[in-house]
Amino acid sequence: MLAESLPGRPEFTVLADAVIARLDAEDDQSVLAALAERLTAAGHVTETFAAAVRDRERQYPTGLPTSVPCAIPHTDLRHVRRSGVAVATLARAVSFGMMGTSGEERLDVELVIMLVLGDGHTQVGALQHLVARLHDPDAARPLLGAPDDGGLRIAAEAWLAG
Repeated sequence: MLAESLPGRPEFTVLADAVIARLDAEDDQSVLAALAERLTAAGHVTETFAAAVRDRERQYPTGLPTSVPCAIPHTDLRHVRRSGVAVATLARAVSFGMMGTSGEERLDVELVIMLVLGDGHTQVGALQHLVARLHDPDAARPLLGAPDDGGLRIAAEAWLAG
């Protein structure tokens, strides 16, 4: 589903087959692998996506200390076949490197929103929109309460459209 289009605001498609509620993962690499596996199986990304997103996260960490601690992993558009976002809530917080650091500074995140964008011009706007939504103290909380993948997809679509 597409978010309502407003001037200067990106449109997001929540990729329904790449939504994982209450993912039980041991570490950040397991989270990235689980989302990448779903995206690859659905044909949204190339076989090179998983390694590319993992490598990019190591070089440029994406953990953000927002009202709901979150990571926003992404990679180059050449690995994307269909644009959208993959979303995972975590059964227990997982440590990600903090954005703007070398990754040595860590943050326990509860939510992961993986950008899967095939247009490089939309990436900055998409990140800005997501960060703004994540700074709203009440906006992202409903995502964490989603009981299953379907509920998380519906909550994510509403949250991104907000």
